[in-house]
Amino acid sequence: MRDMVAIIGSGMMGSGIGAMAALAGNKTVLMDVDQKRAENGLARAIECIALRTENGLNTAEEAERARALLSISTNMEAAVADARLVIEAVVEDLAVKQELFARLDALLPPEVPICSNTSGLRITEISAKCCHAERTVTTHFWLPAHLVPLVEVVMGDQTSIVLAQQIVCE
Repeated sequence: MRDMVAIIGSGMMGSGIGAMAALAGNKTVLMDVDQKRAENGLARAIECIALRTENGLNTAEEAERARALLSISTNMEAAVADARLVIEAVVEDLAVKQELFARLDALLPPEVPICSNTSGLRITEISAKCCHAERTVTTHFWLPAHLVPLVEVVMGDQTSIVLAQQIVCE
């Protein structure tokens, strides 16, 4: 059953996005290239949740539930195995993003959206090596993701309008 949100990259943006996904009630996995980075990302996500709680932006109960929904992985296949949504938050390098999107495109069923948190690259170029570019879209979270309630959704040349509307309503 596809019931998880997978965040690929657990740095500053990925950890904040992961915190917000968990606070929204989603099982959320933070995937990174090695265990230390993934653990650091989880610690940052928990800090993001704590900061929100300290400032009255969510309750202690919501924070506890969100922390329980967070997990980490260093294995891409395992991280996306149950994903219903994947959000990429890796380095702003077109070649890196293209390789990652091509890999995700091959791993995931065509109905699973693949989103990029890019702030400056075009999703059309990022998804150029995908067989199912219609399921790719930019979901640019503003910094810091756990405090600024704004996500810019940008379609690519091949993005499905139905997908873009679905993402906006998520």
